[in-house]
Amino acid sequence: RQQRFALWLISAGTFSALSIWFSASAVLAPLSEKWGISKTEGSFLTSMVNIGFVIGCILLTVTGWADQLKPQVLIVTGTTGGAVSNLALLLVSDLAGGLCARLFVGIFMALVYPPGVKLLSTWFPPQQRGFATGFMFGAFCLGSAFPQLLNGLVAGHSWKLV
Repeated sequence: RQQRFALWLISAGTFSALSIWFSASAVLAPLSEKWGISKTEGSFLTSMVNIGFVIGCILLTVTGWADQLKPQVLIVTGTTGGAVSNLALLLVSDLAGGLCARLFVGIFMALVYPPGVKLLSTWFPPQQRGFATGFMFGAFCLGSAFPQLLNGLVAGHSWKLV
């Protein structure tokens, strides 16, 4: 019972993390207009998340935090930091600020996804790990698609809702 709750919680965190990962690409058109940037410059907003994620993973490895800190602490820190970094897009006024915010989204996402996989591998016995991992990856895929869906649902309203 506790394992199922943990699986739902980790999957919800993964869904949320992936939702903010791709949120800028879902609202690229209005952001490009607001900041006066090209589509190419706008595409860097998504690329910066990927770069930040790699930096975050390297930091987890080099510092030893992945093994020294509880995964739960890393996940809560990552989801909170990622959300705050993503909200910064509402406050910045240009591409440079947006790129910085998106870089930090990626760094914080490295505190969510790898520790989540680690938790699943320790909380579930070998015969249940496939199910647990598959469930989490389902949340991963749904989260990556959610900003696009949300963008379609709020069409005609402010991009800030996404």
